[in-house]
Amino acid sequence: MATTKKTAAKAKQVVVISKPVGSNWARVLQGTLIDYDRKDGHAVLEGARQALYYGKDSGGEVGLAAVGPKGDSRVGPKLPGRVEVPGVVLVADCTAEAITAWESRK
Repeated sequence: MATTKKTAAKAKQVVVISKPVGSNWARVLQGTLIDYDRKDGHAVLEGARQALYYGKDSGGEVGLAAVGPKGDSRVGPKLPGRVEVPGVVLVADCTAEAITAWESRK
């Protein structure tokens, strides 16, 4: 990654929205932010989970960082390692409530 990269001094739980070039779909992932290069739009997450569907009770993509997945939301399994995320357009810190909601989803 370029010299503009920002390495997380203290790992934190975030929601990352990724929309790779040429894709019609955004990916919404939650996990521990390990590295983030704002200029290149790349992030590295550890223990990531993907929001496969999030209900309106979740309050949209930013709501997933504020309150977590609610209602009929569906979340994929937790990745045991790291994942590189290209095309990052948003990184939002998770609240304690959101972290609990993400972790409680099966």
